Amino acid sequence: MGYPNRAKNNDTQFNIMALVGNGFDIQVLNEYEQTTTTRYEDFYHFMKMKNLDAGNLVLREMEASLGSGLANWSDVEGCLAQLAAKGVPIDEIRTSLVEVRACFSDFLNTVVSSSLLARLSDDAEQRKWSLATLSRFLSDVDDEEQLRKVPFGMHKSNYDTYNYYFVNFNYTSLLDNYLFMDSTQFDPLPHKTVDTNFTFYADPRGFDQSSWTFASSSYVEAQVVHPHGYQDIPRSLLFGVDLEGDPRAKNAKLAKPYWARAETRYAHLFPDTHLFVVFGSSLGATDSWWWQRIARALETDQKRALMVYWWNRLDVSPETPDKVADRFFDVANVSPDDRLKIRDQIVVVSYNEKTERVWLNTAR
Repeated sequence: MGYPNRAKNNDTQFNIMALVGNGFDIQVLNEYEQTTTTRYEDFYHFMKMKNLDAGNLVLREMEASLGSGLANWSDVEGCLAQLAAKGVPIDEIRTSLVEVRACFSDFLNTVVSSSLLARLSDDAEQRKWSLATLSRFLSDVDDEEQLRKVPFGMHKSNYDTYNYYFVNFNYTSLLDNYLFMDSTQFDPLPHKTVDTNFTFYADPRGFDQSSWTFASSSYVEAQVVHPHGYQDIPRSLLFGVDLEGDPRAKNAKLAKPYWARAETRYAHLFPDTHLFVVFGSSLGATDSWWWQRIARALETDQKRALMVYWWNRLDVSPETPDKVADRFFDVANVSPDDRLKIRDQIVVVSYNEKTERVWLNTAR
């Protein structure tokens, strides 16, 4: 499934691929004062509480990493990579993974309750969070030069289509709930003389003072996909490593892109994308299939851009935009020459819990 084409005649369609990681779910759970979040560390304690078989290979590797003092000891997918590197047969790893998956489904249903979803739904509707995210997120860019990197930043035109494709790396429906365009926020035909249904703010901070304030009377489309599975379908939950080499090799059976059928379902979207937005992700190696294809898309068209929302804790020095870009380059295997070519296509939005932000904001 690709981007629906709604542009007519000389109208322009802008396709935005948003990739959302576990940072969003954690943000929601913290905002609603949930003591347990979807972090793997919390999941480890849940597995112990549920008395998961102590012989489970994944649990044993997790505890070995904890005993060695490794920083990411609880990372399930990191444990899978370590087991594979040790030469543990793939079939044995997958057998243990089935047990972990069943326990993780139980864990998610405990952490993300129906009452939490109801509270989020009410706030998203009353506070019009989804509409703000889709229409005003460029206000998060506080520098005119950076805003001009975005293909439609400072763009003044009517009858354009803003087409959002949210790749939800999370298994929960928190993001789907947040983004749903309910009847309070969205009317498909609000006008009597034109069929536009959306107002987009391409210059919300008013950098351009050369003419009147301009907001685009346009169209909006938005969809959410779960490439790694969905909470309500326990057997769909995918854990794994990145896909390297022959997709028909035995070790491919441990790769998320293999089971997600990423090449078939999603690879065709990248050449049609104008802006990539990454939020709530640490740019981990297990999702490098996605990062590599974003990098290739940037390399083939300098008009494309990547926005990375980067969380910086208040008690530490923030990472510079160049350092964040370097993290992306490393995990996407970008060559030194190509780094020079596409660095200026990357916009980094640094934020913390005190930062005023529009994109996927849940502050109440």
